[in-house]
Amino acid sequence: GSIIGGTVIADASKLEEAYPNDVVAASSAVEWLEWDFFELQELMKEEKAIEASIFSILYSEVLVALRKDKPSQKGKIYKALMTAVLADGYVDQKERELLSTYRSENNVSESDHLNILAELGWTQEAWFRGWMDQQKSRQADIERQAELMPNTALPTTTQDAIEQLEQAQALIDGVLASVRQQRPVEAAE
Repeated sequence: GSIIGGTVIADASKLEEAYPNDVVAASSAVEWLEWDFFELQELMKEEKAIEASIFSILYSEVLVALRKDKPSQKGKIYKALMTAVLADGYVDQKERELLSTYRSENNVSESDHLNILAELGWTQEAWFRGWMDQQKSRQADIERQAELMPNTALPTTTQDAIEQLEQAQALIDGVLASVRQQRPVEAAE
């Protein structure tokens, strides 16, 4: 089967637009059902099996369309993925790996990647650094530090940072003194 006008199920705003295509049957042996959108929507809410069937048909149609138009779709999909990944202003190693895998599997070129980065306001340097906005640099450093030391309170001001560094220095000095006392004196050569 096929659903004509199925886009409206995912995007109800399309209901206000005129259907953009002429529908022509390939043969004279055609059966069709016509549903009022709101009635179908209500029925799908009440009957999950009908909802699953409708979505299954739509999903199948999307797959067929993507397979037919895969070369032009892969760039659009990659750009959508990039947009989602970069939306928070940061990109981490896992996100870069995910997109790298997509690029490899779908033959998205380095040139296309760089063009899409530029369209989204990013540079290649920022992509590898992990953020575009220099003001986000400090926040990215703090987040990386939090990942490395999850149970440590992070400084919120420069003064807090100085105090934490002084405390860390005192701890390090104490450990070094203890190690020096326990270590046998090495003979001078």
